[in-house]
Amino acid sequence: MSSFLRGPRVGLLAAYAVVFVGLDTGATLFETAPGVSPWYPSAGLHFALLLLLGPLFAPVVFAASLGSGLWISTPALPLGHLLLPNLVIASAHAGAAAWLRHRLADADLLSVRTALRFCLVALVLPAVVAVLAVASYRWTGLYGADAPLASILLGWWVGDAVGILTVTPLVLLLAHRWVVPDVLNEVEASLLHVQVRSPEAVARLAVQAAAVFGTLALVFYGPLGDRFPLYLCFLPLLWVGLQDGLPRTILAVGAVNLGAAGALAHHDQPGGVLPFQLFMLAYALTGLVLGVLVTQRQRSVQLLQRAGRTLEDRIRQYTPHLLSPQAESSRAGSGQAGSGQAESGRAGSDRL
Repeated sequence: MSSFLRGPRVGLLAAYAVVFVGLDTGATLFETAPGVSPWYPSAGLHFALLLLLGPLFAPVVFAASLGSGLWISTPALPLGHLLLPNLVIASAHAGAAAWLRHRLADADLLSVRTALRFCLVALVLPAVVAVLAVASYRWTGLYGADAPLASILLGWWVGDAVGILTVTPLVLLLAHRWVVPDVLNEVEASLLHVQVRSPEAVARLAVQAAAVFGTLALVFYGPLGDRFPLYLCFLPLLWVGLQDGLPRTILAVGAVNLGAAGALAHHDQPGGVLPFQLFMLAYALTGLVLGVLVTQRQRSVQLLQRAGRTLEDRIRQYTPHLLSPQAESSRAGSGQAGSGQAESGRAGSDRL
C-alpha cells in the first residue's frame, strides 16, 4: 500500500510544513542551554509523515530539515555542514518507516506486538541517526576533536526518541479519521475517538485534564523546590489509561512531556537534563503500552458484544418460523412417517 491515507496529499503536506515550522521554532523555547533541548518533536513529525504517506516522501523530510538548519536554527549553520547530515537523517527515517510499514501491512494495529515494534523503532532509529549524523557533522568539520561526542550522542538519542514516542502517536491519532478503510475497521476507529458527547464524558475529561496538569504543576512548582517528585506524574497517567485506553493516554503523554519540557527551560538542573529526558522517555513508553493493552481489551469486549447481538438477532429472526403452524405440521408429519416406518420394520421382523 503506497499510502495509509485517503484524500489530497497536497493539503497534508501543507499542514506538515506549517506544523513543522511551528514545532521547530517552538523547540527553541525549550532549550536548557544554547542548542540543547530535552526533546525534538520534529523527529516525531518526520516519522509520522513517512509512516502515513510512505518512504518516497523522504525528500520532503530532507528539505524541511535543511531549511530548519538554514533559517530556523540559532545560530544558522552553513549549507556545507547540513547537506550530508540531513541526507542521513531523511534516509534513516525513510528506511525505518519502510520497515515498520511492511510489518504493519497485515498486522493488528491495536495490538501489543505492534506497539512494541513501534517502541523498538522509536528507540533504535534515533540511536542510528545520532551516530551517523554526528559522524557526518564531524566529517564536515562542525564538531572539533575536543567536542564532547558522548554527551552529544546521548542527548540526541534521547531527545529524538522522546519526540517520536510523543508526537508520532499524537499525529497518527489525529489522522486516523482519514485512514483508508482496510487499515482500521469500524470498531477500531471508534475506539480511537475521544468521546465527549455527553455531559458526563465532558466532566470526566475535565477532571482527567485537571489531574494531569495539577500533578505536573505540583512536581515542578510545588513546595519541594528543586526536588522534583517525577513519579507523581505516573499516577494520573495510570488512571487515565485504565479508564479510557489509548487515545487519552496519548493526549496525556503529549501534555506532560510538553509541560515538562517547558518547565525545564525555567529551572536550573544541577544534575543536567538527562534525568528529565529519561523520565519523559519512560512516561511515553508507559502510556503507549498501557493504552494499547486497555484498548485491545475494549475492542475484544465490543466484538463479543456485537457477536452476541448478531446471535440474538438471528434467533429472533428464525424463532417465529420454527414456531409457525407450518413448521409444527411439518414436524408432526415427519414424526408420523418415522413411526410408520418403525411399525413396518417391526411387522417385517415378526414375519421373519
